Amino acid sequence: MPEQAIPRLAVGQDVDLDVAAYPDRKFPAHIAIIDPQVMTDTRTVRIQAISDNADGMLTPGMYAKVQVSLAPRDNVLTIAETAINHSLYGDSVFPDP
Repeated sequence: MPEQAIPRLAVGQDVDLDVAAYPDRKFPAHIAIIDPQVMTDTRTVRIQAISDNADGMLTPGMYAKVQVSLAPRDNVLTIAETAINHSLYGDSVFPDP
């Protein structure tokens, strides 16, 4: 996870796992460990999630796409990426006509 997400992470928080072997199924899990150290080369923090896996469908070595359920942020303005003009003098936002 990017280091900016650290304040919004908590042990016990819900996580969904998607694995290529079962594309139509999500595996529920929860955060068990949040690494206290930020990786200096990537500015990310590692988390460990645990899934029940009672049916044994998940096996060691599978790659998973992990989605952490973060609480929604208050007072956030959403802007379309196409409305942002990037330049050397700073970024500008143009209103939609």
